Amino acid sequence: MSKYIERSLEPLILKVAKHFPALVITGARQTGKSTLIKHLFPDADYVTFDSLNIRNYAKDDPIGFLSEYTGTLILDEIQEVPELLSYVKMEIDKNRQPGRFIITGSQQFSLMEGVQESLAGRAAILELSTFSCTEIKSKIKKLKWHELCYRGFYPEIWTNKGIDIELWYSSYIKTFIDRDIRKHLKEQNLYNYGRFIELLAVRTTQELNISSLAKELGLDQKTIQTWISFLIRSQIVFLLPPFYKNLGKRVTKKPKLYFYDTGIVASLTRHRDAELVRNGPISGAFYENLVISELMKQNMGEAKRKNFFYFRENNGLEIDLLIDDPVSPLALEIKSTMTPSLADVNNLLKFIDLSPNQFNAYLVCPSLEKLNFKGVKVINHLGMCFD
Repeated sequence: MSKYIERSLEPLILKVAKHFPALVITGARQTGKSTLIKHLFPDADYVTFDSLNIRNYAKDDPIGFLSEYTGTLILDEIQEVPELLSYVKMEIDKNRQPGRFIITGSQQFSLMEGVQESLAGRAAILELSTFSCTEIKSKIKKLKWHELCYRGFYPEIWTNKGIDIELWYSSYIKTFIDRDIRKHLKEQNLYNYGRFIELLAVRTTQELNISSLAKELGLDQKTIQTWISFLIRSQIVFLLPPFYKNLGKRVTKKPKLYFYDTGIVASLTRHRDAELVRNGPISGAFYENLVISELMKQNMGEAKRKNFFYFRENNGLEIDLLIDDPVSPLALEIKSTMTPSLADVNNLLKFIDLSPNQFNAYLVCPSLEKLNFKGVKVINHLGMCFD
């Protein structure tokens, strides 16, 4: 049995469970939700709706099902029985004891609709992503950035020593489409959806161009927008909005698209090993996705989340990531070079002159050297602590 790996979200989960009658933890499949909650609440009653018999019991007699449990109850994979949430609401209204229900769900389409309708004001909602670099720092100290991108951060990849990485990701993607997407699509669109995800992976870190995707797939733009929403709500991808506060109309206003996990990108783009990730045509995109998704995961564990943006002017000036922290706003350029130079921070210096806000500027790259270019600090992706 592999050793349990602590998750950054744990302190926030324990804090929230002391104040809300229900806690809902969402996330993509296989991010470790069940392992996490069973570790944090070892004395709670545990029910998983992966079991057909339990699922049918909860559907046929929800009141009888819930009446069997009097203490803290873990309801795992609640998306299989979303109608149970209205009965959970009734139980909470009778007894609002904090931490009564710990609920997890992977497929957000029906889950979040049920939570919003039934548990508004009664439940706190938190997201659990795949491992962050911080959580598995002891395991990855000797790994290069391209090795991290290839492996990705799903817990199974790091806890199962003999795993076939390529086979695991291809199976994961197939299961995601078959289980989570199939019920929302017409049969003839399943092939197109697989092709659609592959096209997104090739375009990771780029501006989202709905019309280009629609044209390449022979579909209308509304369909593409709906399909992207599936991936966002399933926590496979996220959008990074543009920053244009106080900077006029010269800036791009389309969001950029990223994957929460680079392992999925490597699988979808047929990068069969880590060397292909480093030397391939989208190596820079891999590294940028690695850094921004890592910071996004760290942000998920914060009670007060920061707002993330990117900046691009129509004349070509671009900043990869802006973190709009009211106390200490950050501007980050991300480069996969091991030999950073002054040229790599030119855009940061121009942006600082342009912006009325006082941003602290950093260049994130694989280099371990402690460098400073005209006030821009160079920092490694494994040591992203900004002061």
